[in-house]
Amino acid sequence: MKEKEMTPQESMEIITEMIQETHRRTPTLRLRTSVMWATLTIVTTAAFWASMRTTGDLRSLFVWLAIPAVGLPLNYLMVRRGRADETARSRTEAVIGQMWCVIAGLGAALAAVCLAIHLLTTPGVWLAMLLYAFIAVGAGAMMQGLLAGERSFVWGGWTSMLTGFALCGASFSHALPKGDVVLSLFALCFVLMFILPVCVVRRKRKSQPLS
Repeated sequence: MKEKEMTPQESMEIITEMIQETHRRTPTLRLRTSVMWATLTIVTTAAFWASMRTTGDLRSLFVWLAIPAVGLPLNYLMVRRGRADETARSRTEAVIGQMWCVIAGLGAALAAVCLAIHLLTTPGVWLAMLLYAFIAVGAGAMMQGLLAGERSFVWGGWTSMLTGFALCGASFSHALPKGDVVLSLFALCFVLMFILPVCVVRRKRKSQPLS
């Protein structure tokens, strides 16, 4: 019995449907971890701002260590629990995960450099870490959106990157806004990069449930 051969049009329809299905299935686990990291970053930013406003002590910088100290164990637990409920990872999810590992690794290297300079010269070097977060995390969010086919991540990433570039220019021109403004922009960018896109994705899933 001969198998029915597909026409080029039918082949294209199947490929298009597969691509659309992949885009709709932005990994639930990735969305959850994105919200977790974004929420943790925003809360830590608020805690740092409150500490500096009330004490003015530069040791408040150590508050930022709460992000890796709390986020890494939570991320591990969420991934471990989520993998038990999901099938094998798609290629897209694997690439997104590897991308974030690279960004995190570069951030850790920059943090080590900033710490060394802080101990040797001035604590003002930590501004580089903040600007890195604006630009690198923004680039990561943009790439995640492109790979997953979700524009809200892309726009949020672009917003963060452009804000980081603007702050870099202001820093070089000795016209950097006050710390309150920079921290507010930092928290806002994380809302636009992760919190808002996740809400958009969940709303789309409710309006177009997967079969």
